[in-house]
Amino acid sequence: MKDDYLLLIFEFLVYGVTLFIFSLRSKNKLKTVTTNLIILGLYGGLFTYNIVYNGKYGSGFLWFFYLTCSIALHWFINLIGLILTFTKTNQQR
Repeated sequence: MKDDYLLLIFEFLVYGVTLFIFSLRSKNKLKTVTTNLIILGLYGGLFTYNIVYNGKYGSGFLWFFYLTCSIALHWFINLIGLILTFTKTNQQR
């Protein structure tokens, strides 16, 4: 289980770096960070609660998988937004 937590820490770090760069490139920095952190807190809290309190008989792994997929999907959406900010900047020049 220790490796699982290391994977989650790595995912959160990669997501944090992407969100930081995305917020630097965004016009509404505070709105971007606040919205993403609220969304992350909602699904992260829900899945973490279910891992801890409803994780018996192997269902903890399922909740862990859902959390990992949710972080990856949220990161991918932010990455697309980050790429779009770079392409908009290049098109304006």
